[in-house]
Amino acid sequence: MYGYSNKLQLAPGKPELTDNGYHLTYGYIQTDNETFFTVKECPLAKQEINRCLPKAIHSPWGRQNAK
Repeated sequence: MYGYSNKLQLAPGKPELTDNGYHLTYGYIQTDNETFFTVKECPLAKQEINRCLPKAIHSPWGRQNAK
């Protein structure tokens, strides 16, 4: 069964400076504590949460936290 989780705990990735400013991704840090796995959508999360992920990344708050 998918789409049942009502929360995710994603870590911010390393901010990258692009021509359009800083870009921030969210995801999970793998068990080696070095490899970062970017999450764009989680099949276990409810659709409402998945719809918010792109908005969070491109929001003023997300850009502010990318610096």
